[in-house]
Amino acid sequence: MALEGIVSFYGKLVSRLTPSSSTEHKRWSLSAFSMAITRSHPSIQRAGTPTTPKKPSFHALLNRVRDRPGAFIAKQLRVKQGAKKRARGPSAQLQAELESAALGILPAKGYKGKLRFLFVPHPDVRDIAEETHLAIDASNTSDRFLARYPMYSAENMSTIQQELGKGFASHGMTSTKPYYEIPILHQGVVTMQHLSHSFNRDVTFKCWKWLQAQLGTVIARSRSASSAKVHHTPPRKPPSHQRRAQQHPLFSDPQNPCIIFLHWTIDPGPPTADIYADIATIQSTRPHHLFRAFPSQSELVQETTKLPDIHALNAIASTSPPEYAYRPRTCLTHGERTHDTTRCPLRGQRQIIMKRTHSCGGEHVQLIDGDSALPRHEPSTNPAIPHRWFGQSYEPFFSRFGEFRVFIAARPSPYPTALRGRKGRILHTVVTEWVCAHDPGAMYTRAATPQDFTDASVRPLTATDLHDFALYIYDALRSRGDWREHYESLEMGVRLDVGVASERTLGWEGGGGKRVRGEEKRFFVNEITRFYGADYFSQHTLGAPQQEVCWAFAEAVNGYFGVEEGEVKEEV
Repeated sequence: MALEGIVSFYGKLVSRLTPSSSTEHKRWSLSAFSMAITRSHPSIQRAGTPTTPKKPSFHALLNRVRDRPGAFIAKQLRVKQGAKKRARGPSAQLQAELESAALGILPAKGYKGKLRFLFVPHPDVRDIAEETHLAIDASNTSDRFLARYPMYSAENMSTIQQELGKGFASHGMTSTKPYYEIPILHQGVVTMQHLSHSFNRDVTFKCWKWLQAQLGTVIARSRSASSAKVHHTPPRKPPSHQRRAQQHPLFSDPQNPCIIFLHWTIDPGPPTADIYADIATIQSTRPHHLFRAFPSQSELVQETTKLPDIHALNAIASTSPPEYAYRPRTCLTHGERTHDTTRCPLRGQRQIIMKRTHSCGGEHVQLIDGDSALPRHEPSTNPAIPHRWFGQSYEPFFSRFGEFRVFIAARPSPYPTALRGRKGRILHTVVTEWVCAHDPGAMYTRAATPQDFTDASVRPLTATDLHDFALYIYDALRSRGDWREHYESLEMGVRLDVGVASERTLGWEGGGGKRVRGEEKRFFVNEITRFYGADYFSQHTLGAPQQEVCWAFAEAVNGYFGVEEGEVKEEV
């Protein structure tokens, strides 16, 4: 072998260089060199007998490879600073080992420097197959579609279910014959998978507990490092392989621009405040790198407390033309012990709707008689969930007809009237109806049709009137000075929940004769539902493949967050 030749050569060299040395000294030098060679090469036994090399374990290989490149680079620097000879590159074997090890610890090739999305949803239901308002299934889809969007493949379904649970990936049976099992995904997962497949974005799916553990690890290390600097004692570090297993590259490498997409349709409550605080702490250590949560905490507070949105809608109505100026009356203290009945805006109302902040859907909504004793709803004593109750004037439209849900998505637009280069378009219109008689809390959903606008509760308003009104309110909200803090998600899209009111008016009969009273139908926004927290109702209102709304919002997210290094477009 080559190594045996090296040992023999070294023995001759020792004899020539040390002719006066004793035989024992020469034997000792040769033995020491042979032992050093033997220890450094696993294929030679200490006695010098060749043997079959054993394949090292992955961890041993990774540790050995991790140490060798640093020594090689240091040698290169010494050569350049000294004799300035051209350093010899690593051998082909070493290069192969480096590339093999790098595949396990480095980001995927092709995504370096690009924006990464970390999708972290909070489960709304235990099994998505049981929640039809959020579910999207693969029934009545062609093989060509499934091949183009492999989100329903067995491998992908297994991965999502393992990472997020059955609340986001499950299976169910078809409702008609022939009965067979079909894959079902959560609408949020479908949206983000379109972002990945259709727009080549790097999207990672992780569960809520995983994110809490990652953030806790980063914060703990940061505090440990700060404490070590104060007391001048080095912090105790866990083994290197344990550190790699615990910390994801998105958190360990500040060079990775990352958006943590927090997703839910029902507010998880107290854990969100802790997560936002931890993300803000990490963000403060990376002032020149993109690392943030979406939606922002300021928009989350704006949405869940509801009252700021009501104030914004009232402000828009105060400067709008008459056909867009109607707003229900609101009393912020109605039902509380501090309520002043003499100054109540709802005084004289026959019926009043009581609503609560930090609620979803029909929960915490009560219809009471305006002349009856008010329910004593005290403000929350729990600082983690600071909810409160408020009252609004009752609109019979909701019980007689239902509610319009108008989906709007933003797209780039070259027209000068487009705000910040983006303009909204109507995606889909749904009619929902709360059914309290047979199944309290149940909601019927269907796609809006022209026949809906022939109903006495809506006529003479038309679908065009509804869409024009929705786009007017959408543009007005985006035009606000606080759009980035409180309405950033509208740069991508929104769902506006719209009702119809009968407003009393005064007019002149016969073109200027007798003054008479009349009624005018007016649209008004009941609630601004952010797209990331809205039910899409895709299974009931869209035909196969039920993904138009998901795809449009994925396109809007991709367009808003740009294509260069994940930079958010600045206000024009």
